[in-house]
Amino acid sequence: MRSRGIEPEPIAKGKKEYRKEGLRRRAGLDGVTRRAAEAKILHIVLHSPFYRKADTLFLYVSYGDEVDTHRLMEAALKDGKRVCCPKVANDDRSMAFYRIDSLEELAEGFHGIWEPAGKGQPCLPAKDSLVIMPGCAFDRDRRRIGYGGGFYDRFLAGCEEEGVVKAAVCFSCPILPYLPEEETDIRPDWLITEEGIW
Repeated sequence: MRSRGIEPEPIAKGKKEYRKEGLRRRAGLDGVTRRAAEAKILHIVLHSPFYRKADTLFLYVSYGDEVDTHRLMEAALKDGKRVCCPKVANDDRSMAFYRIDSLEELAEGFHGIWEPAGKGQPCLPAKDSLVIMPGCAFDRDRRRIGYGGGFYDRFLAGCEEEGVVKAAVCFSCPILPYLPEEETDIRPDWLITEEGIW
């Protein structure tokens, strides 16, 4: 399905180029604009029906110039929701989520990204779970390009429970007219920016 009447650009350009463009745009945000956008995104997420309904959040730990998720974690824990964060295994580069009860349980891990210790059984999304994922670039039809490791596509491919909501948060600047998509790519159900929900 094509993106709302916009002719797709040649896929030969490759995901790598779209990824670079999305990251370039994101890195170009100044601090004031970034903080204002993050505050709007947080407000939109917290007042969304899928956040209110969710009893468990599967939430990435923001790194670098990604949309900050630390305040969302704090709000979710305060609201009495379960919060699970990803941990990547260095041996096989698989990703699993583990529950945390405090941000103090996070420590520097894979590629310098903060992760839970990974103690206990990993958590899997079930009914009334909300999965929030990052990305480098998106389009208006919710196609997503991540960092190239396929972590979220593989993780979500194994989540067949009904009632699991998949969302992505990003600034509006890395939303491009069209992105190429492969069969293994999984789109979020919702895309949340400072401008609203798509």
